[in-house]
Formats: sequence, C-alpha cells, structure tokens
Amino acid sequence: MLSAIRDAESKRKDRVGVDVTLDAGTVAKVSLDGTAKAPGSVWLVRFIKARETRVQSGENKGKALLSHNIVTGVRKIGAWTGKSTVIPVSDFTLGAGEGCAVLVQDNRQGPILGAAKCPAGTS
Repeated sequence: MLSAIRDAESKRKDRVGVDVTLDAGTVAKVSLDGTAKAPGSVWLVRFIKARETRVQSGENKGKALLSHNIVTGVRKIGAWTGKSTVIPVSDFTLGAGEGCAVLVQDNRQGPILGAAKCPAGTS
C-alpha cells in the first residue's frame, strides 16, 4: 500500500510551492509557485498548538489529556489560477499558543496541492 501511495505521489503533476512571509510577527503574504490544470483555493488555517483537558468523568476521570494542533478557524484568503502568484494577507494576528498553516486545494474538492506551516515567530 505504501509503495502504491509513493508511486501515485511521484506521478502527480499538480504541485504548488507555498511560502509564508511574516511582517512584525504576523502573516503578511503568501507566495505560490507551481502550475496546475485546474484552479484552486488558498486557505489560512488557525490552530491551537496544544491544550490540556482535565477529564471530569468516565474511565479516564482525573486524568489530563493533551491535544495538539486543534483547528479553530479556516479562512479563504484567495484563489489560485494555476500560475505563480502572491496573495497579501491582512487582519490576521495570532494569540499566544496559536499557530497557522496555508493550504492550497483543488477546487473540485480534490487533493491538497500545496501546504506550509507558518514560520516560527508568528504570534
């Protein structure tokens, strides 16, 4: 199965390089580089890096569970036409303990064509 997945991935032609640029600790712009036959949407995803939850009842009562990368928001920041482009981002600030990522998805509800985690120092 893993071999089949690697083989299919190596044959994919639609790939997008994603670069996230910061300005004063906030996301300022997203640069996309690549080509594709179909257009896509560019999404900015906000998440909580880690959160501890105390279990109040049940078999895990009294235990603390640690969850990571909990998505708290998804915002469409632009459209990708299949060519290299730069998308400016405004009004996006992260609070303490939050992170973000950028995803480029085929508009046919298809695969993720490119992705990048926001650089360290985003706050």
